[in-house]
Amino acid sequence: MQAVRSQESKAGKTFTVLEVQIEVGPARSRGTGSRSSNGGNELFIDSCIFEPTFFGNFAPPGTQAIQFFPVMPKWRRELAQDSQCDCLDSVHKWYTCHVVATNEKSNLVKLNYDEWSSKYDEWVNRDNLRIQKHMTQAKGGRTSGGVYGQIRELDPKVDDEDDPVDKDIFAVYRGELGQASFHLVAMMNEFGRAGGFDALML
Repeated sequence: MQAVRSQESKAGKTFTVLEVQIEVGPARSRGTGSRSSNGGNELFIDSCIFEPTFFGNFAPPGTQAIQFFPVMPKWRRELAQDSQCDCLDSVHKWYTCHVVATNEKSNLVKLNYDEWSSKYDEWVNRDNLRIQKHMTQAKGGRTSGGVYGQIRELDPKVDDEDDPVDKDIFAVYRGELGQASFHLVAMMNEFGRAGGFDALML
């Protein structure tokens, strides 16, 4: 939560508004609805009315958001403190990194670029394409000089080895790994469960 403020309605009633930072789920990305970006941060701020009528819209941290976590390969899900990976920095250079902390409720990992000061540490979503398997893009830490690269140069192939096996699942949300809308995935699953794909095969 970023801020709490009071606001007055056209009818003159005062109510409480929470400014909430979106960390998990389809609303996290840029360009979603009316949410505004938080400076240079990729996370968005949303305004929520906090009054008894709307209390049902709130729950303890992490208890509901997990359903919006993207489906990820096992190695991404298992990134933990001291895990190693590669990460593309802000000037488009790949360096090896290690995880110094995690936030499971927000699906975030805090990375330290090897041989760099901790002041350059940053929180990155597990499904961010800037994170890749250790030594697949980078050659080492700071003394390696980094390896120049762009996200668009990565192999677009999807690693689906760890996808759920369920006859009622027709599509999976992959977050930034899949570049597909959460809502589109939900619609495809509803279409499939209603027999839509079976009808198309007739």
